Amino acid sequence: MNADTTDFFETLLFIADDPDAETKSVLFEGLTVNDFAPEFIEGVEKFIAAFRDHLKGVGFPVEKLDASERSFGGNVYLSLSGHGAGFFDDRDPDIAGLHEIIKAWAGSFRFEELEYHLKVNGDGKIDLSFLPEYIEEQREKLFAVPATAKGE
Repeated sequence: MNADTTDFFETLLFIADDPDAETKSVLFEGLTVNDFAPEFIEGVEKFIAAFRDHLKGVGFPVEKLDASERSFGGNVYLSLSGHGAGFFDDRDPDIAGLHEIIKAWAGSFRFEELEYHLKVNGDGKIDLSFLPEYIEEQREKLFAVPATAKGE
């Protein structure tokens, strides 16, 4: 698992395990990024890699991605989840501008309330909480790469 993916999951687990949240769930207490289902991890990796590729394709200075105040993967999650944080509050104006770029590329609230749509499955791995016959379809929707990123 690469650093972007790890940061995405660490941020997601941090939000899901917020002790100040009204609906705090003990469901994820003690779990780590390694406790996600492999298919879920793969979806996140592909999504984040496609966004990095998109940024390269539009001429963004990609060397800045890993030099930002907060993690790239964590900002991807936060910018698309509606939690009031993300790329936009970085001090570097180029990084802050990624907030609007990712929303235009992927849709503003792609990961909104994702933490409420997760469960620990029968294998002890964290995955989507949909009926088993719909999980793959929902994962594909959640991590679908926008057409512009595919060069279409």
